[in-house]
Parts: sequence; structure tokens; C-alpha cells
Amino acid sequence: MRRTTAFGICFLLLTGSALAQEKKTDAKLTEANGLLGSYELVSGEDNGKAIPEDHIKGSTVRITDDDIVMVDKDNKEVYVAKYKLDTGKTPTRINMTEAGGPRGKKGEKAVGIVKRDGDKLMLCYCYEGGIVPTEFKTRAGEKQLCFTLKRKSGE
Repeated sequence: MRRTTAFGICFLLLTGSALAQEKKTDAKLTEANGLLGSYELVSGEDNGKAIPEDHIKGSTVRITDDDIVMVDKDNKEVYVAKYKLDTGKTPTRINMTEAGGPRGKKGEKAVGIVKRDGDKLMLCYCYEGGIVPTEFKTRAGEKQLCFTLKRKSGE
């Protein structure tokens, strides 16, 4: 009985430690890719067409260890997603799951690519049923969005 109890406690401790280590690893990946911070939305593309400047002007994006939150010029959340990076691919692959926002599509998946170059960040993805982008531009009918963001000064 003691041996079973000791084994159970060790298993729980090891499992908890492994989960904590996985969380730290995910955070290190995000930090290593230089994504953490606040950004201004500079431009966007939707299915091969430029998004009008008045739709994106004043919008910002905040990236934390596991969330991406986009807010409009009135500081209203437009898109909230949990995300994970796959740095084993070039460019880095990003998998997102919608977690909030006015669209009401909580749980919807999006897959794409992300790349940082200095203070510029490129994020291009497809929403469910779309074709995963392989470059930082969109094509008509492929259910893709692409954004260029600029890190806010002082971030």
C-alpha cells in the first residue's frame, strides 16, 4: 500500500513538473521569437485585397505568452486568441484558437505563419476551411488574412 501511495505521489509530482516545464518552454519560444509586446496595426490584406486604412487605423495588438488580443481605435476587443508556435518550420508556424471578441466564434481555429524583422511583425493566417499561407500575402478565395504590425515605441 505504501509503495502504491509513494508511486502515485511521485507520478503526480513528475506530471505537474512536466506541465510547468512545458508552459515555461512555450513562454521561452515566444520570447525567443521576439513576439511579446504591443504593436500598432500598419496594414492588412483579406483574400487578396488590401484592408482599407480606416478599418485598421488606430488598432493595436498585444501579444503575451499565450494570447493575442486585437483592439480597435475605440479600445474594444476585436479578436482574442490563444496561440502556440511551431518554430521547427520556416517561417515559424502559428496555431490560434479564438477565445473571445464580438464575432462569437469562440473555438474557431486559425493556422498561419509569423515572422519578426526588427520592429516589424508579419502575421498571415487562414481561418477554418482556408488554405494555410506559405508566404506573407493572401490570395482570393483562400480564406486568408495577413497583417503587418509595428512594435510600439518603448516596448
